[in-house]
Amino acid sequence: MKVARFSWFKHATVRVLLTILVAGMLLCCGRAAADLKDDFLLRYEVGSQALLAEYSRCMMTVVCRRENWPAYKETGGKRNLRIVSRRKDAYIRVDATVLRDDRAGQVDAGCVVRCAGPQMAFRADREGVDAPFELSYVYAATDDPHGLICGEFRFVNGPFVVMASTLKDLLRYRAVKVTGLSEVNLHGERFVEIRWEDAPQSEFRGAGWIRLMPDRHWAIREWAVWERGKLPTAADYRASRGQVDYEGEHNGVPIMKRYRWWIEEGPEKKVSMSETTEVESIQFGTIPDTEFTPAALGIATPREVHNGYWFLALFAGGVLCLLIAVYLARTIRSRT
Repeated sequence: MKVARFSWFKHATVRVLLTILVAGMLLCCGRAAADLKDDFLLRYEVGSQALLAEYSRCMMTVVCRRENWPAYKETGGKRNLRIVSRRKDAYIRVDATVLRDDRAGQVDAGCVVRCAGPQMAFRADREGVDAPFELSYVYAATDDPHGLICGEFRFVNGPFVVMASTLKDLLRYRAVKVTGLSEVNLHGERFVEIRWEDAPQSEFRGAGWIRLMPDRHWAIREWAVWERGKLPTAADYRASRGQVDYEGEHNGVPIMKRYRWWIEEGPEKKVSMSETTEVESIQFGTIPDTEFTPAALGIATPREVHNGYWFLALFAGGVLCLLIAVYLARTIRSRT
């Protein structure tokens, strides 16, 4: 009785066919994920135009309370700030006044103004309510001042920001893929939940979910971001969370009332750091360009000297050449 055996060629053929089949499946999955992301971005960019337009030109007055921040050891990790933010397209200005507790209530304990625009970005400080502002730093273009300001004061982009990145910028990043898109109903509200994951070769290696309100110009309601591959049940699980509350509307756009950000750790979701920003007022509309200059703080605008370093370099080079010429002349004279 003969036993049928596969030849080496047949084994290789099977392996090749299996490889092609798996590669095709992966390619289809990757294409499906890309299509899912492209379709969502198309819907989001069209539906969120009014939201971005209103919040890109507005002034907000808020009270921000931070707790368990390692940077504030002298006050037990706490700090209260009264912040006035101004936005006008590419311009942004944030005035952060430190509030200290006093028997008469909250007292101004100094103010820091950070401002960024196409022409100039700077920081100015004053020590007390009666003290004048002083220019303390002028940002260079390589500092990314706009990103630094929005990264520290997340609420200014609250309705469309995840961590320190806008939703559009996050999803446009090629390494980010959309792993799921679904509609959920919570507490009588309809949300679209998008789940995403960063590619393994990416530096960030993150994953998360975002819940948006499609019926309210795709404003973000809440989000979570954690390290890719970490399960919420793991002891070293650590997630960054954000939540935005709204109250009322302006031209059909929801008005932000509260912005919360916090870090939760471990299976118990213990909060380690938190920031709660209560919005006192929002004024939508165009803000004058003069509000984004040092002159608005009573500071003389520093002169821009673009060729100053070139002038110093040329001057130093001329002096060096003169010294070399004198040395050579004396050497030749002494030899003669």
